[in-house]
Formats: sequence, C-alpha cells, structure tokens
Amino acid sequence: MKGHTNIKVTKRTIRHLDPHNLQHKLDRAKARAAQAREKLEKEARALGIVPDPLKYACLEGGFCCAPDGRIISGEEHQKTLDAILEKRSWYLGETLSHGKYGTRKRETEPLHNIAVLFRPHHSMGLAALDKVPKNRPILKRLMVSFVRRLAQEFAAKTNLEVVSLEIHPEENELHIHISYASVSAEHHLLWPRGHVGRHGLRLLGPTLISTLWQIKHGLRTEKETKLAEKIFAERCRQADGEPIDWHLTDYLEKLMEFTIEHNGLRSVFERALERYLADVPMRIAERADKAQLIKDNAEAKKRAARAEEQNALGIREAEAAKKKSMEAEAKNASLQAQLGIMKKNFLKLAEIANIHVTDLSKEKRTLESQVARKPEQQESTPKPVEAEKPSPPSSWAPGMG
Repeated sequence: MKGHTNIKVTKRTIRHLDPHNLQHKLDRAKARAAQAREKLEKEARALGIVPDPLKYACLEGGFCCAPDGRIISGEEHQKTLDAILEKRSWYLGETLSHGKYGTRKRETEPLHNIAVLFRPHHSMGLAALDKVPKNRPILKRLMVSFVRRLAQEFAAKTNLEVVSLEIHPEENELHIHISYASVSAEHHLLWPRGHVGRHGLRLLGPTLISTLWQIKHGLRTEKETKLAEKIFAERCRQADGEPIDWHLTDYLEKLMEFTIEHNGLRSVFERALERYLADVPMRIAERADKAQLIKDNAEAKKRAARAEEQNALGIREAEAAKKKSMEAEAKNASLQAQLGIMKKNFLKLAEIANIHVTDLSKEKRTLESQVARKPEQQESTPKPVEAEKPSPPSSWAPGMG
C-alpha cells in the first residue's frame, strides 16, 4: 500500500475514506492510471512477477464501521466525521497568568486517521479463501470482528476516541483505517502527551513495518537490516515505547494466526507465504534495477545540467568579453571624437594666433618704416634763424647805469 497512513482528516479525506464515495473512486482511478504509466511494472505484471491487486468479493468493495463493529452507510459515516471536524476544532488549554491557572480556547485539528495493514501472506490467503463462495459470509463476519477488536485495542493503548473504521480491500494489501478524535466532546485534549509541546502519535509507517517483517524472514541484506533496526530504535525512543502502528499490526497478526490455527487453515496460508517469499526477491531486484535506472538517469541529467551550465558560463564570458570590447571601442571612438574636437580647436587657435602675428608684423613694419622716414624729415626741415643780440657799447661796463 502506498501513500500516507497517518493523516489529518479533512472533508476531502472523509469522502475518500468511504470506499463507495465518488471521491474514493476518483482517487482509485488516478492511482490506477499512474500505475499503468509505469512500463516496467506493467511488463513484470504481464510475466506474473508482480501479483495482481487482491480483490475480496466478501467485502463488497469495502465498507465503513462504527467503533462497535456495526456496519454503517457512507452517508452516516460522512455525517459523523463532518460533525467532529466542525464542532471539535478547538480545545480548552491551560494557561498561567500572574501565578493563576486558567483556560483558553486553542485551535487544533481534531480528526486523524491511521492505517493498519494485514501481513502480505494473510492478505493473499484470505483472497484465496474468498474465491470459494461459501466462505464469503464467514470471512465478512471475521473481518467485522477484527475491526471491533482493533478499535478496542487502539482506544485502550492511546486513550483517544475511535470515531469510525474503514476497510479498504482494493489495494495490493488488505488494510483497515482507524479514524480517531484527539479532542473530546467536552473540548478536552486527548493526546497521550497532554503537556505543552508537540502532540501526536509517533509511528513507524507501513514501509518500515514491512521491511522489519521481511528482515524476520531473511529477505533483506545486512546493511538494510542494520539501518532498519537503527530507525526502529529511534522511533521507539521518540514514542516512549512501542509505536502504536507497530503494536496494532502485531496485534492483527496474532488475531489472524489464532483464527488460522483454530479453523485448520494452516496449509492455505503456508502456501501463500511460500508464494510471497518467492516473489519478494524478484520484486526487490526489480526495484533495485529501477532505482539504479533512476539514479543513472538522474546522474545523466546532472551531467547535462553541468554541461549546460558550463556552456552558459562560456556564453556569459563571451558576452562579457564582447561587452568589454564594445565598451573599449566606444571609449576609443569617444577619445577620437575628443581628439578631433581638440584638433579643430587647436587649428582655430593657431589661425587666430597667425592672424595676430600677421597684424603685429604689419604694425612692426609700419613702425619701422615710420622710424626710417623720421631722420630724413629732420634733415630736410630748415633750422630757424636766431636773432642777433645787440652788442653793448664799448664804454659800458658792468655796474654802470
């Protein structure tokens, strides 16, 4: 079985849990369509390597039950879960303020669901018994008794309120869902850990449970065994004991073994176990080949991505070099333009200076010519005649009147 087996229950989940609801049928159709697209599994199924999904006529496609084992309709099941989802969406949490304890409303998800799987060979053996029509009423009563006992065991171990149970026989392995409430009708939190912190059940999950059971039958490698045992020890530490899904799976197995022994059906289930043990190594090898193919494909994609990245880097470097070259060309053109402007300005200045020099030369020549003509003018101009002073009389002497 694939998918989540411990989920928060929403309105869509409620529709899915009813095996006769349209939502459940749509989800099944999607799952089958996804399986059909997997070419390797399709070829393996055609060769008889992977067994077809088991069908149980006695279960009539699945049904819903009340905690007491009473079979209920899809409408009643949906109405019950919807009511809990709407009315128990909060609980009264303790608060401490100024040294005084009080309560206040805290929102939460009140409805949850886990799945308990039958052992693979038990599913296969029940399917074999179901092929005989006279066995079907007995098998249905047996399944109802299992549902009732699981509900009682779950409530006793967790102190949580079982709301309903749902049997799903259409997947590869027969399993039973347990829908439970974590908030009471009086809005008290029912989780085993009621203190402040993370609430919820600590689970192993169906994959690890199946792996540990396969290890028990020698179907896993030493490396896988050590890893699974390490994870199992860690999950047990987190759960402060045995995880509830592990306990319920073991409990359901014991119920099946008691039923087999009490009704003399050991040979049927031994053949089913032999078939499963022969089939698992081939499926593991196929999964390993498929995983290797996926790994190789991923590595090829990584290499292609690196090559594309390097190519993009080369393109970026080429573009950067081209940009620098264009910038250099633009700068050179700018310098050339500035040089041209400076040259024009210099020529203008030179022209202006040449004009000034010419004017100065003309002035110099004019002055020189003027200076050269001045002495000639002085020579050609007659000097003025001075008047002769009268000479004093000879008898005159200084001091005379």
